[in-house]
Amino acid sequence: MIACSTPPMFADRGLVTVRDLPFEKVTAAMLKKFKAFAENPPDACVCVFYFPSTAIEAKNGFPVKSRWATVQKYVAAGGTVVSCPNYSPNECAGMAKKLCARENTELSDADAVYLVELVGTDSGVIRSECAKLCAACGDKITRQDIRELCPGTLNAVAFELTDAIFDRDTDRALGILYALEHDRVEPVNILGALSSGFLDVYRVKVASDAGKGTREVADAFGYDKRAFILDPSSNAGRANRARASRITSSAMRDCLDLLAGADSDLKGGSRLAPALIMRRLVTDLTAALSC
Repeated sequence: MIACSTPPMFADRGLVTVRDLPFEKVTAAMLKKFKAFAENPPDACVCVFYFPSTAIEAKNGFPVKSRWATVQKYVAAGGTVVSCPNYSPNECAGMAKKLCARENTELSDADAVYLVELVGTDSGVIRSECAKLCAACGDKITRQDIRELCPGTLNAVAFELTDAIFDRDTDRALGILYALEHDRVEPVNILGALSSGFLDVYRVKVASDAGKGTREVADAFGYDKRAFILDPSSNAGRANRARASRITSSAMRDCLDLLAGADSDLKGGSRLAPALIMRRLVTDLTAALSC
């Protein structure tokens, strides 16, 4: 707050940004000080409070928790409140269908969900990808069109890699790995996404064996926006459940050991080139699942 009264040299106003301030944990005295500041901010600066990583439960654009509702009221008294909600994968899929329909291009429900799972839930990315697909495909967009034209996020491509490994298709898995190497994706990042995919399957299997539900797993491991990975109503969730049902607990543990070993090798535990470590890992994982 003190910095607000000292604008940079030659600037009309200073700019102060505060990220993810934990209002739910501040004392009543601190909240009172914030109220005085928010309702009468200094003329010498612009102060922006933003919360890109804080989950704030809201309904119809307004915070549900009383503390957040109070904070929003204070800010609105002396400034502006802007809400940019995170849309669920299903809402993003609906948006993709509408965008394509405006261009007189057909996109099925299943393929809209697949598109979102591939490129993510960023509305800007979805808009640009839909525009590209409509321009290239004309009357109808197929699953193959999406697969060929839309560059997936690393997690999405790693999901395809995981799928190939669980299908025991070494050639396809290595082909995906070569494509990632060609795109200059760091091996350690590929391994991280691949390990995440295997952990998803492991958690689904353990939860199923213990009679636990998807929500319990998502809450226990902090999946938050990635909860659809476990949801049996999504393509990813169904795939993970199918994978979990086809693998024994012993084989799953062997795979996790291989992933941990590759992580150690990439971080200095082996003299092999990182690309070779990843190729060996893919063939070893496929072999472990074939036993």
